Amino acid sequence: TQNPVRRYFQRVPIERAHKTIGNAEGFELKSHDLQVLIWNVKKGMKESFRSEFAKYGEAKDVFLIQEAYTADFFTDSLANFSNYQWDLGISFTYRLYNNDGTGNMIGSWVKPSWVKVEHTLDYEPVTETPKTTAYAKFRISGREEELLVISIHGINFASLGAYERHLEQVRKNIEQHKGPVIFAGDFNTRTKRRFAELLEMAQSLDLTEVKFVNGNFRMRAVGTKNILDHAFVRGFEIQHAEVFKSEGSDHKPMALELHFL
Repeated sequence: TQNPVRRYFQRVPIERAHKTIGNAEGFELKSHDLQVLIWNVKKGMKESFRSEFAKYGEAKDVFLIQEAYTADFFTDSLANFSNYQWDLGISFTYRLYNNDGTGNMIGSWVKPSWVKVEHTLDYEPVTETPKTTAYAKFRISGREEELLVISIHGINFASLGAYERHLEQVRKNIEQHKGPVIFAGDFNTRTKRRFAELLEMAQSLDLTEVKFVNGNFRMRAVGTKNILDHAFVRGFEIQHAEVFKSEGSDHKPMALELHFL
């Protein structure tokens, strides 16, 4: 019997899952400090989102966005950042809402040298849709190594095995990269076992977990109260990391000030 919910969601073939918005004019990041914003924006649907996105996104070099959306009300908010490029990995489209797509996004005033979009091998139950991981590499002034940025929205209601397979996909990409890394987003670490798997992977890849000022503001899972949003870095000194109170999404924006080592 066909899943009655499934008909509202359209999976997107991986070869059509990458959408670029805007055009960055920069070609390399500055080799000292880096300003980063990480945020599950809930498709930009809340009333205060646009003004908060402009506020918290001001002067940021790199954005890692989860639940970005191709609807006009979300893409219009990107106009606050002229000369930025936004690379979206679409997980699925909504049949009832103009076939607009949602997924993970990376943005910067620097044009990425490489972008990759990857769907999870497993699907979320009920909707039968994958999660998407977005990857981008950026040149750094005066350095041969590039920065690898990974925006993740962890597969959620599927099994622990599905979650481990999602992390393994990311692991393979990080293992192939020798330079600095930012790996962040909504990991859906709703159980202690999921978080333990994530920490084990991070440690094996020499990634440092970011400790946030106001870290308790972060979104928590219903029931378990485990924190869902995290950030990991490699090749940086963490100068400052803060979570902001916000009404623009159910998740809170997280800002990083990093210094290249």
